[in-house]
Amino acid sequence: MQARHGFPLHPTTPLPSSTVQADAAAVTVAAMREMGRLGAADTALVDAFLGLAEACDTKPLDAALWHQYMATERDLRAVGGADADADAADAFLRYLRGDDDAPPFGGA
Repeated sequence: MQARHGFPLHPTTPLPSSTVQADAAAVTVAAMREMGRLGAADTALVDAFLGLAEACDTKPLDAALWHQYMATERDLRAVGGADADADAADAFLRYLRGDDDAPPFGGA
């Protein structure tokens, strides 16, 4: 996008309103909550993620904002992931041992 004088816009110049990132961030947070990966202890991280998404919508040419947003998204996606992986590995080992409380795996 170019300014009227022909020079590119400065990266901090606000562009017309768009909510693409804010909408996508809200969907991501909702899905993670539904999967049980986010709780009350994650509120600050969720708020930072949603706020940065809105900031990226407001100033989409600001590379520093995008860097922070993407780093925060990585942090958010990591929440609860290690616990879920450990639980799945434990369940699979119980299945291999033939434990009575092992969840079913594979086809019939």
